[in-house]
Amino acid sequence: MESYLSHKELTHQLSDAIQQLPEKCRQVFLLSRAEELSNKEIAERSGISVNTVEQHMRKALRMLRSGLQRTIVLVGAMLWLN
Repeated sequence: MESYLSHKELTHQLSDAIQQLPEKCRQVFLLSRAEELSNKEIAERSGISVNTVEQHMRKALRMLRSGLQRTIVLVGAMLWLN
């Protein structure tokens, strides 16, 4: 049986994973990725240090990778098979 995840399903899973992040990590992640702000700009806007921004981003990315690991493997397998 072929595994298939639609774009809509992937988007939904990613959105859910982002919503599960701790609030500050989620805010920093969204400012970085959705608004394309630099770490310095995020730090200034959030009133935190650049180092703290970097820590929040590392934590957010680690949590997203962990939470989406099964999805990442399935997508990789689909790409490899095509």
